[in-house]
Amino acid sequence: MFSDVTNYVKQKFDTAIINNDPYPHIQIDDIFPADFYQQILSHKIDENFLATLRELKRVGSAYPDTRKVLSLKPSMPFLPDNYRSFWEQAASWLLGDFERMVLEKFEPYTIGRFGLKPELHAETLYTYDRSTYSLGPHTDSVKKVITLLIYLPEDSSLSHLGTSMYTPIDNNFTCEGGPHHKFHQFKLLKTAPYKPNTLFGFFKTNNSFHGVEPIKENIRRDLLIYDVQYIKR
Repeated sequence: MFSDVTNYVKQKFDTAIINNDPYPHIQIDDIFPADFYQQILSHKIDENFLATLRELKRVGSAYPDTRKVLSLKPSMPFLPDNYRSFWEQAASWLLGDFERMVLEKFEPYTIGRFGLKPELHAETLYTYDRSTYSLGPHTDSVKKVITLLIYLPEDSSLSHLGTSMYTPIDNNFTCEGGPHHKFHQFKLLKTAPYKPNTLFGFFKTNNSFHGVEPIKENIRRDLLIYDVQYIKR
């Protein structure tokens, strides 16, 4: 199954264009084959197997608890049998063939940032956000290199709830990474649509401001967060 998925996704990456304005970002519709996407939807992970980022000690106290995640691994014995087989195989693929395609697509940017091919580490977080979730504009951790968001809704009825891109009102303002800033300090540039099987991603820079506009609906927002980080020895 995954060889067919790899061939399909590679063609998607090969034909996709990275837009450099105001920072390198990419959007790919129908990133996965339709049958594979339907398998993902039929294996959505229950909230009981997810934890908040604060519980996992990944973020500070200001981060909202309305986001829960599970790091996908090739071995997850705690998942129920009818979910474990699919997600363990998917995790192996995401950290194998998929990672190689992502790194190849963004290779000119990683070489531009580091001057060579750095040692990088990828992680996939199965994620869901509940109502009242929001994230102020930020550029991501200094360790981040590439962030991809793969949206997992059943339909397009919540398309307005995607990740937003921002530009600071002060044109000279940049941020190395870390803090989340106030919405009123930024202009909303655009929002990637939270549509089925859609990938939105970007390369980490000092102006890669992004966030999530406040969600007021009573919803569950499922997605995969695919992070590539720099391993500093």
